[in-house]
Amino acid sequence: TNNINMIKEIHLKDRKIEYELQYKTVKNINLRVKPDGKVCVSASRRVSVEFIEKFMQSKADFILKALEKYDAMKVDPLKEYFSEKEKREIIKNAVSAVEQCCRDKHGEEKFKEATTSVKKVLRDKKITASDTEIRIIIESVLAEHNDAFHK
Repeated sequence: TNNINMIKEIHLKDRKIEYELQYKTVKNINLRVKPDGKVCVSASRRVSVEFIEKFMQSKADFILKALEKYDAMKVDPLKEYFSEKEKREIIKNAVSAVEQCCRDKHGEEKFKEATTSVKKVLRDKKITASDTEIRIIIESVLAEHNDAFHK
């Protein structure tokens, strides 16, 4: 296979985009925007760069929207590490607060109160956590809390 790869640049609307152009044995122009933000185009050797770039211009909205979506999904790995600790700390504080203010509530009712409180604080801090993750951490915090209480 004699594929030819090259890195090119194109202006789409007001944004300069780098893309990988790969000439290979294909029938169509194939356009992919990968989750890492890489834009890849493959086409037959018979298709000119000019034609490919006109095609890309016609797909500018799709390309830019996909890049925006993937960009928004990128997470700073360091922040992710801290947010695990942060999540646990927030949940621990919420559980303690619920323990203090809701002495008249028990079991599932108290658990729901803690979950609601945790979700609000995490949302305000723009920290994502699934319901399952929240439940697991609350349960482990409660277990620690109960162990400490019964010692």
